[in-house]
This record gives sequence, structure tokens and C-alpha cells, in this order.
Amino acid sequence: MARINFLFILLSTTNILYVFSQFTNPSSYSLSPDASCGNKNGTEHNFYCPNYDCCSTNGYCGGSTAHCGVGCQTGYGNCGIPNDGLKSIETCKKNKTLAFSFDDEILQQIYNDGHLIGAHTWSHVHLGRASPEEIDFQLDTLDLAIKRILGVKLLYFRPPFGESVMNPYLRKALIRRGYKTIALWDVDTRDWATDSATAMAGFPGLISDLKPHISLMHDRINTTVDSLLPYAIETAKKLGYKFDTIPGCNGQHNKHDWYRVIGKPEKRDYKTWHCNPNDMDSGIL
Repeated sequence: MARINFLFILLSTTNILYVFSQFTNPSSYSLSPDASCGNKNGTEHNFYCPNYDCCSTNGYCGGSTAHCGVGCQTGYGNCGIPNDGLKSIETCKKNKTLAFSFDDEILQQIYNDGHLIGAHTWSHVHLGRASPEEIDFQLDTLDLAIKRILGVKLLYFRPPFGESVMNPYLRKALIRRGYKTIALWDVDTRDWATDSATAMAGFPGLISDLKPHISLMHDRINTTVDSLLPYAIETAKKLGYKFDTIPGCNGQHNKHDWYRVIGKPEKRDYKTWHCNPNDMDSGIL
């Protein structure tokens, strides 16, 4: 039987590390407008990838092993995965497993129920465009909020938009703060870009191969919570999947590998529990 796992993810031991080469944009290439890049299906696009992303052998920008590993197009983005101790995964390790990754907001309930919570920045910025000071602000403000809300330090990080995984400053900033794993995904329901009926119609095809997957969804979208997620669960059950935590699907069950306890939850205050898209580079908690 297959298994479904919720929230975030751990490293598959079969991942390959590559020599990392940082990309310098040739002036003759244009910034990709749609995540296509390089040579795609035999067509030369002459687009390069933004946000320190890699151009995959199939001509798409991203930061996963499939983008940055074997076949990465060196002329159109970064290539390789730095061997700096910061791990990155895109799927579960166990055969026939599926994981859902959410932007969950009900933190205390999720934590107490035994799920894994990962960091996602304070206000969901494009980290590839952010200054070092902005990256520090995004990480530190969220870290302090999580400390006050849960009393723990998170060890997993999912970059907004899945971007900038190869950003050298971001990687160093994460390592300095004790993060261990970058969480990505290999199946996108596109609930953020389409209506629930379209997302539901496409979901069975995303997991019909019964291979391990991590599927991206967003709980801030009401139709995802009310329609897409229940449908996805029932669809997965019919295909023989079962439920488990995401660390479990990668063979890691010790919560000391998910969080580091650094205090106790504190009394609720407005600043710690609220953020907005304009809350960048200013203010302190």
C-alpha cells in the first residue's frame, strides 16, 4: 500500500551532489518570462533563468535536482548542487508515497498534532531579488515569531515560489541559522493559478503512476481546503495510498530532527501573529 504524508519533507539518500557552478548571464540572452529557458524541445529560446535557478535538460527553470543535476544547461542558469551541508529534496524516499505541502497558518494546532512545520519567510518575497539585508530580515523575523508562538527553532525551509535554492547568500544564511533541509515539490496542483474544478480534474493524472511525490497546495485558498484537498485524499485512497507524516516517508521519525526546542510559547501579541506583503526591511518584534 502507498502512503500520503503531510507538510514538509526530508532528504532522499539517493540524491546526487554535483559540483556547483554559478551562472553569469550573457548579454545576448533575455530573462525568461515564463520559466522556459535554453533549448526546449529542440527550440532555442535564448532565455536565461532568474533567481539563481538552473535550466533543466527539458528547458525549464527551477532549483531541484532534476533542474540542476545531469543535463543542466550551463549557458542559461546555474548548474550543480553545492555540497555545503544544506540538503534539498523534491519527493519521498519510500516507494509509492505521496506528500502534500501546504502554507499552513494554524501553527499551534499543527505542531501539537505532530505534523512537521517548515519556514517560508516572513512575508513571501522573491528571495532572488532580495538584498542580503532583506533575506536576513525575512529569516530572523520569522524565526523570532516561531520562537514566541511555539518555543522552537525550525530546521526546514521552503523558499517562496520554489525560487533561489542556489542563491549563495541565502544558503549561507540558512546554514548560519541552523536550517538543515530545503523543501521543494515535484507535483504542483496549481491551485494558486486556476479554479478548483480544473485543479481537481488534473490531480488524478499527477499521481496515477503511484510513484513517490510531494504535491503543492495552499491552505489560504478556501476552495483548496473545501474541495481540492478532500477530493485529493479520496482519489489517493482509491489508488491505494495511505497517510503518514512526511518525515516518516523518508525514514526519519525523531522530532529533534524537525525542530530544536529553545523556549516555551509566549503570550499572544499582535506584531508576532500578523504580517502583510509590505512588511519588509522595517520594524522589529
